[in-house]
Amino acid sequence: MRELGRVVANEWMKLMRRRRLWIAVLLAGLAVCAWSAHSYKNYLHLVEWDLPEKLQLRIEQAEQELKTWEKELKNPDSSREGEDPEEQIAGAKQEIADLKQRLKEEQRLASDDWQPVVRDWIAQTERQMKEAAKVGDKAGEAMAQGRLMELKYHLENGVPPTPRWKKTAYQEMDDLIHLISRVFLPMLVVILVADIVSGETTAGTIRLLLIRPVSRAKILCGKWVVSVLATVLLTFIIFALMFGVNAALYGMDGWDQPKIVNVAYTFEKVDSPDSSAEPHTVSIPHYDRAAIVPMFAYILSGGLFLALAMIAVATLVFLCSVLFRYSMISTAVAFAMIILGEILYQTVNSGKIFWLYTVHLNLLNNWTGRLAAELQADLSLSTGWIVLGCWTLLAMIPAFLTFTRRDVLNH
Repeated sequence: MRELGRVVANEWMKLMRRRRLWIAVLLAGLAVCAWSAHSYKNYLHLVEWDLPEKLQLRIEQAEQELKTWEKELKNPDSSREGEDPEEQIAGAKQEIADLKQRLKEEQRLASDDWQPVVRDWIAQTERQMKEAAKVGDKAGEAMAQGRLMELKYHLENGVPPTPRWKKTAYQEMDDLIHLISRVFLPMLVVILVADIVSGETTAGTIRLLLIRPVSRAKILCGKWVVSVLATVLLTFIIFALMFGVNAALYGMDGWDQPKIVNVAYTFEKVDSPDSSAEPHTVSIPHYDRAAIVPMFAYILSGGLFLALAMIAVATLVFLCSVLFRYSMISTAVAFAMIILGEILYQTVNSGKIFWLYTVHLNLLNNWTGRLAAELQADLSLSTGWIVLGCWTLLAMIPAFLTFTRRDVLNH
């Protein structure tokens, strides 16, 4: 173990002196700040008319429009061609009633008297469940059941719901984890790891390393450990940076909001309303074994899941670095592996490719059931662990066999 520890320490010092690590960190920082700022700008634009003060303005505008239509109804000569004043009046009245109800709910949610609003929502959701059950809409009934779980969580735990117009840092983190786990973060891992072995082969320093009284297996194990540690460190840096930026933009509210996980799905074919169209498959969620966790626990778990998924990516990239003697080739092959995996996932987009590692890079999708619903297959969190674990193991075996048996000194 001492020899392995010295190898790890030596490889870590070499990594710290390499520009690739700091380039990867710099790229990550710039990208996170740019994405977060762009997303926050879009959020402000979208919610502008949903803010409580804007709702009051919309009510006043709707009431003014209602008065205009009522005047036109009294004076038929002023009616505009192709428009029915009575329909417009009915529509304006309904809009005003909806806006007033929404404003009232928003005001009560912002106060200590939010429980009656949630109870009203629970009653509405229960009615929706019954109506969906009557018409045989299993998907609609299940969705209402999930909504009911969340609403009861609010009452039972004394957690007021976040206003519908407000986006939290935790919701944005959920979106960003999905975004960076697909291609961006794996490519940074390629930059970091792809030449950890092939770079020394290209430079010829591998010979100086192998003449030391340390076994090849320990040398390679030390390099892999450093690759994994650097990948985990990079992942946590990016995660912390994302959270810090979005907490500064959105605030820390919403940490106790409910998130449903462990949702299972079944899939049923239903006839299309159009008789000429083919039957389509509907994903039906089941909440028998589902659980609710606070958003802060969900997002922290997402950071851990992301780091573990990137370990699998780093091991695959590490294999490329061992198989190819030249760093340019190993880097190019590793990039191609990431891109082709993502293309295959996006192209096929079915449960047939559940074995592909890129399918499970965002394990939060496995945990919530979103991946199962998207690919219409039984893909749980444990499925993601197994697939990523198998890819990691399958990459390690040929890497060690190749490195321990290759004639490096004569090349």
